[in-house]
Amino acid sequence: AEGPVEAWLLTFEKGMRQTLYDKCKSAYQNYPPTDAEAINRKQWLWSYPAQVVIAIDQVIWTWNCTKALRSMEGVDGAVNDKAMEQFLDFSLRQIDSMVDLVRAPLDKQQRTLLGALLTIDVHARDVVRAMVAKKVSSLSEFEWTKQLRYYWLQEEDDVFAKQTNSSFRYGYEYLGN
Repeated sequence: AEGPVEAWLLTFEKGMRQTLYDKCKSAYQNYPPTDAEAINRKQWLWSYPAQVVIAIDQVIWTWNCTKALRSMEGVDGAVNDKAMEQFLDFSLRQIDSMVDLVRAPLDKQQRTLLGALLTIDVHARDVVRAMVAKKVSSLSEFEWTKQLRYYWLQEEDDVFAKQTNSSFRYGYEYLGN
């Protein structure tokens, strides 16, 4: 490191954000493609840093909820009134699989990741359960739009966080763990 410390730190920060972006893009592109693989996603979980796994897990949750709501609206063809209930069942099986992982021998980083991810996924399960109970069936309903949602926007090639009518590019800040 040469030059003023401020310049060095800015260069370091830029490199950190680029690395996290690259890892997030890879994690998004390599997310398990089938339901069975996505339920038991041990290999994917251990392949990326915790921050990346948590961010992309939320992108995938948003995508799955959106897919269920679109199916309930009949946007892509036939209407499936049970799509959100089916996603809730998927979420429960995915959480059960993570609980099985927690019971296995893990190193400190793996255990910390699973603790954080289970907390987030249990909250997400509760959101889905509430949407099922309230019979939410449209992408425009407030019960959905009020949720903090993460999207990988193809046109921006990046992660965006949205809530109601607000949208922000994900900043790749350190989240803590």
